[in-house]
Amino acid sequence: MASTQLEKALLFQQKAIERFGKDKAIIHLDTYVDRNVLCSFTCLVHNEKYEQRPNNFMSSYNGCKTCKKEKKEQLANTLRHTKESLLVAYNKKHNGYYSYENNDFSKYKDWKSIITITCPVHRRFLSRI
Repeated sequence: MASTQLEKALLFQQKAIERFGKDKAIIHLDTYVDRNVLCSFTCLVHNEKYEQRPNNFMSSYNGCKTCKKEKKEQLANTLRHTKESLLVAYNKKHNGYYSYENNDFSKYKDWKSIITITCPVHRRFLSRI
């Protein structure tokens, strides 16, 4: 690795540490070419080696496959509604016209979940959330 190449890699590593801290990932300096070429990292949280473009690494730290999965699950949990928040949102949206009382909201997982809606005119029907 040429000294200018090593300098670029060290500079990238320094910027990554400033942005994300020392406890996320380390770059394998010998694999760094430039910010647009895949290089190797090791996740310090899960001790997994993975490849990523340095530009992508700096724009949003996603980490290894396990980090990505955990981040996705965490996001899904923050977006998940409670029974009460769903009922408030639905009643607000439809001005209390429909009834949602025949649902087991413990089975609710996400927007793909199917619930029973009761219309005063057409009776019960199923719908995705």
